[in-house]
Amino acid sequence: MTIAEFFWPFSLPNDPPRWVALGAAALAVVALPRLLASDRAARWLTRLAPFAAALLSLAYVAHYLRGGPRIIDATAYFLEARTFASGSFSLPLDEPETATLGRFFLRTELDGEPAASVIFPPGYPAVLALGFLVGAPLAIGPLIAFVITLATAQLARLAHRAATHSHSHSHSQSQSQSHSQSHSPSQSHSPSQSQSPTS
Repeated sequence: MTIAEFFWPFSLPNDPPRWVALGAAALAVVALPRLLASDRAARWLTRLAPFAAALLSLAYVAHYLRGGPRIIDATAYFLEARTFASGSFSLPLDEPETATLGRFFLRTELDGEPAASVIFPPGYPAVLALGFLVGAPLAIGPLIAFVITLATAQLARLAHRAATHSHSHSHSQSQSQSHSQSHSPSQSHSPSQSQSPTS
């Protein structure tokens, strides 16, 4: 690693999908504030965003993954999910054991025989196992992208609505208080006005 790479560890995109992603991000920075200023445009954006996320995730699966996981962590998750889908928490371990065991595997026993289990938490593999049961494990990623984007958009809409309601409520309260204070009679009188003249 050079000094320049240490202080600036980035590079320009090297394929068309990455250029498209960079252009879309730049366009979003410019266009999103104007779109979100309109309630109608914001509603359409929150409706279309989950579908866009799912399609982009599907394009990533097709273009980059090409039918399967590409790094060791992902392959371990895949193996754990496939093990869950088969109805077990561990898979049989044949000899030689060291040919199968790796840093992401834990040696266990299954019905008294050598077995191995993946060390990763079971949450995501349990969801991924549903994809194996229907024969489409790679469809789980786009589906999760859709659900997460939809939930985020709905939470943002609720937060915006609550903030707008709170601001309008506090503004109306301050206006009513100032209106009542401006129309209330004065309660203080000068001594000359409170005392009657002596004869």
